[in-house]
Amino acid sequence: MAEVETRDKVLGAIFRALRAVNELLPAENQVRLTPDERLIGPEGKLDSLGYINLVTALEQEFESEFGRSLSLVTDGSSDDPADPLRTVSTLADYLTMRFEQGVEKDPATHG
Repeated sequence: MAEVETRDKVLGAIFRALRAVNELLPAENQVRLTPDERLIGPEGKLDSLGYINLVTALEQEFESEFGRSLSLVTDGSSDDPADPLRTVSTLADYLTMRFEQGVEKDPATHG
């Protein structure tokens, strides 16, 4: 799969996960579905519960979309585990890179 196509699919999965999270948030706290939207950190829209809900929704969407498991909570590949979740765009870049590198595997074939 081409990287641009993969990133588009990853972005679609992120937006679906964010829609699910937004259903749990009051209107004034909802995350805009734009690449530059800040998710966490200074000016981020998500509190700790919102972060957990997003991670859970992303793991489910990633499995559904790509047939691969994803763990954002236990991954130690970054010195700053919050860094890839700074914005929608940085998250899409991070997940696209992980997908292209084959970090996630189909749980049915590993085990």
